[in-house]
Amino acid sequence: MESHPAFLNSPFLHYGVGAFETMRAIAGRLPLWDYHRQRLTRALEAWGCGAGLLDDLERALRPAATSAPLEKVKVIVGLMETGHAAFRIFREAYVPPPRSMRLLALREDHPMAAGWKSCNRERHFFAKRRAQASGCDDVLYLTRRKNLLETSAAAIHVLSADHAASASGPILDSISRRRLLEHPSGFFAGARISLDDIRAARPLLLTNALRGIFHASEIVWGDGAVSRLPAPAAELVERFETYLFGTKK
Repeated sequence: MESHPAFLNSPFLHYGVGAFETMRAIAGRLPLWDYHRQRLTRALEAWGCGAGLLDDLERALRPAATSAPLEKVKVIVGLMETGHAAFRIFREAYVPPPRSMRLLALREDHPMAAGWKSCNRERHFFAKRRAQASGCDDVLYLTRRKNLLETSAAAIHVLSADHAASASGPILDSISRRRLLEHPSGFFAGARISLDDIRAARPLLLTNALRGIFHASEIVWGDGAVSRLPAPAAELVERFETYLFGTKK
């Protein structure tokens, strides 16, 4: 942002009036752009700005001949001192991390999880830091009744033989979750995910609009107990990535 002085004296920098989207680009193509655009449109409308800026953004995001096979694309939209919005685009080559994660379970009323990531970014940050300090990759949020909700950066889904239950509740408007719920196969459906699903040792899928499809290998509970979960079949992961991105890459 230092090379763009307009941002330095803006409400975006001083008051946090801004929004960002992190997207996967495949050979320059943004398979989930329509969903990201919908969220950015809601942000602009909340600031009293027109959504015309997004037409300029969409043109700037068009594939280039130099596009890498797989890229991480971050778009930041901020409110300027003039009352208008502006955007910046950051691109880098993307290598997906390992397919499995170890999660630390935190209750909703736990002091480290007292606010959802979707409405309290700072508490979410410290919750994830605590998970990493405990030897886990991420945090898993639970309700007081111990229903599973989401991780800090992924929607969760319990896999059964003929369907996948996608966690419902006070969770982030996840693009990957919406995309899968809207798939015409009807394989994914919103539902509450309880401890019974974990006791039944069903695969716990995690989805993210950048990372794609991965899974939880272990859940570490507050008393130190560990639940080990099976990995989903590789062919199912490939099928769900096709549902999500329209490609197996």
